[in-house]
Amino acid sequence: MQGELEWCEEHPAYQSPARTAVETLLCLLVFVSYVPQDLSIVAHGTRAISSRFVLFHSLSSTMTLALRLCHPVFYSAFNCVDGGPYTGWKAYSALLGVIQAAVQFIASMILLALYAAHRTPPTADEPVEYPEPGVPSTVIKTTVGTVAVTVITVSLAFLWCNQFPYFDQDDPGTLGRYTAVYIVGLGLWMCLLVPANLAAVVLQFVYQLRTAHELHSQGALSLVSLLMQAIALVSLAVAQTLRSRSGIMWVGPPWHSIQRFLEMWVAFVSTINTQLAYLLVGLGFLALFIAVLLDRRSTGRITL
Repeated sequence: MQGELEWCEEHPAYQSPARTAVETLLCLLVFVSYVPQDLSIVAHGTRAISSRFVLFHSLSSTMTLALRLCHPVFYSAFNCVDGGPYTGWKAYSALLGVIQAAVQFIASMILLALYAAHRTPPTADEPVEYPEPGVPSTVIKTTVGTVAVTVITVSLAFLWCNQFPYFDQDDPGTLGRYTAVYIVGLGLWMCLLVPANLAAVVLQFVYQLRTAHELHSQGALSLVSLLMQAIALVSLAVAQTLRSRSGIMWVGPPWHSIQRFLEMWVAFVSTINTQLAYLLVGLGFLALFIAVLLDRRSTGRITL
């Protein structure tokens, strides 16, 4: 216990009370940023909201949470809380990085549920998205539910059974063997999740921007929500980067050879994958906000 206490205090995974308060407010901002869009869907339906956007946004939120859970940069915080010395506000502060990801995941699931419940049916004269037909709500819910159960369960298993015990060094030989097996498994898992997540991040805005462009209609899109989401998610990317900056890898000068550049790039992206996802989603919401605003200004019809 003494070694555990010393390690956790020498390498604190918690933030100062002031930063903990700021990150808590950011957590609330992430959730609140979805509320105007949720209310707009309830009041006006889902016209101009792409079903593929909802699908890929839900998938990216799910995989980002899974990546946050299984990323080794979180292990020290988890170990210091689970059987470690952190309690009270220190435990909350140490886990806040994952709590933020969980809140964004929950907000995206509420958006999905409301979209499915209040979905506007297309008509021959008035399409609701582009391209038509959209993805059926049943397919969206089944796909997202299956992916969520699978990736979150596997990531929790990696977290719970992690073989990076900072405090138990009784058998270095066994530790080395288990660590090697664990690193290979975790590496393969992250090699699957990272590109899939980035693809979902990009595709959601490809389809939503295309829908907004083709329909020339704001529909049920909330400009307030788009702007708030852009601010909240870019801020979340910055906060997560500052929180885990000690674990970000940059492998030497990248310009010596192509191999060196690829090694540097893979190491760097693997350690900032969740931050990169939040940054890209935030910038995507900003691009969508600008595109819808410019289109609405050209027609003289803007609703918040």
